[in-house]
Amino acid sequence: MVHRIGIVGAGHWSKRLVKGITDDPFEVHATVDVLSYDEKRELLGAIGVPRGRHYEIDAGDALPDGFLDSVDVVQVASPIEYHLRQTREALDAGKFVVTEKSYAADREGFEEAVDVLDGRWDSSFLHLHYLNKVPTKVMPPVLERATADGGVEHVEATFMEGYSEEDAGRAWLFEPQNGGVMLDWVHPIEVLGVACGGTLSFRDGTPYLVEPEYSSRATAAQAEFGVSGEMFADGATATVNVGKGFGETHKRMRFELAGGGHVDFVYADSEDEFETDYRGEWVWREGGRVVESGKPTGPIPYEVLVDELTDAVDGGGTWVNEERLRRVYEPVWEYNEAVDITNPVEDADAVEAFERDAVASTEEVAV
Repeated sequence: MVHRIGIVGAGHWSKRLVKGITDDPFEVHATVDVLSYDEKRELLGAIGVPRGRHYEIDAGDALPDGFLDSVDVVQVASPIEYHLRQTREALDAGKFVVTEKSYAADREGFEEAVDVLDGRWDSSFLHLHYLNKVPTKVMPPVLERATADGGVEHVEATFMEGYSEEDAGRAWLFEPQNGGVMLDWVHPIEVLGVACGGTLSFRDGTPYLVEPEYSSRATAAQAEFGVSGEMFADGATATVNVGKGFGETHKRMRFELAGGGHVDFVYADSEDEFETDYRGEWVWREGGRVVESGKPTGPIPYEVLVDELTDAVDGGGTWVNEERLRRVYEPVWEYNEAVDITNPVEDADAVEAFERDAVASTEEVAV
């Protein structure tokens, strides 16, 4: 049986999803968007959706009955402020739902999402694509070996993206009703919370405006967390640096070990993964020497997503549950409740120092 996918918010995520569908039992069948078919013609042609299966709506409108009736699976990839309502509408219509990034932008919305999903967790899949990146997959066994003589005492996570025309046209990403840049770049927190089993507690944070062309809101953030969990030493901490519009792209995590040394993980850029076999690399160092290193291989996250969807739609369940999601989103809610993302640091020297120090904290990798 071929499952028909309907996409809400045809754009960034739909292009990636289509690239992950090869000989799998899915086809992109219909789309919903606030822009017309003619305005989205190039993209819709690329993903194989004809004019008659594209539904134009106004922001906030209900999903069209014709759209819901024509598909089996719904991908919710609109701005986050609409995710919960659209996820609910698709679930109520009996569809399996894939929601990108988050069900809600804040704590109140998340609690409502828990109620909406009660009894329906196996019909909903939350897509956090860094959980399916190859460095994340190899991270737990590598860290288990590295922490044999003591846990992780500190993590430096720097996930910065260079300037892009696409992000310059997506100012809504940085608005409070969509969770701001910390929710948009939740990925290091999802890795620490789900793959590493850590519980993060917010301590301090600073919003930065790196690229005014993107928004007047914060386009970058630094946050300090306490971290607890089986692989972490007592009193462990984490510094998370995220943002868009920098002079370079830099996606790395460093785990500093209580027993001495550190383990670095480098992530390939998502677009590069489609074009090359490079997925990233990792290096474990102690006392200036390399203990272990690797350049792991494997499928790209969107191929993994399609495989997981195949199992989930056929009744195999999903990774999503309330406890895991709280590990991911509680640190984001705490940051956004404590920090005013509408009043970011704009001073050029301070922004430059933030970028320089964030990159330097995870710089050494090459063997």
